[in-house]
Amino acid sequence: MMIERHMPSAWKAAAAATLVALLAACSGTARSTPTPLPSLWVQVTPAPDPEVAARDFLGAWQRGDYAAMYANLSTLSRDAMSVDSFRKRYQDVAAAATSADSTIRPRARVPARRPPRSATV
Repeated sequence: MMIERHMPSAWKAAAAATLVALLAACSGTARSTPTPLPSLWVQVTPAPDPEVAARDFLGAWQRGDYAAMYANLSTLSRDAMSVDSFRKRYQDVAAAATSADSTIRPRARVPARRPPRSATV
């Protein structure tokens, strides 16, 4: 013998209301405004001429212009070291490099590698 269980009508009404609310939420009738994507911005920085960069760096070192030396570093190198740490390091190197001729100058020209045609950032 099968026993029938009857759901009270209040439960039936609540279940029906929940079902209607779920269907209304999923119906897609409410439209949201799409958020626009940010525009793409690419900056290409050409690689400096290595001989010119070395001459500028050493010239700044001879003048004791550590800020100019620091400015010649790549962004990655500047991010890794503060200007004060950089200045201290190069002052220590200059102090340790004591000799009869303490002038800093480039050595004979070394054949430079070709500048890169492209770079990945």
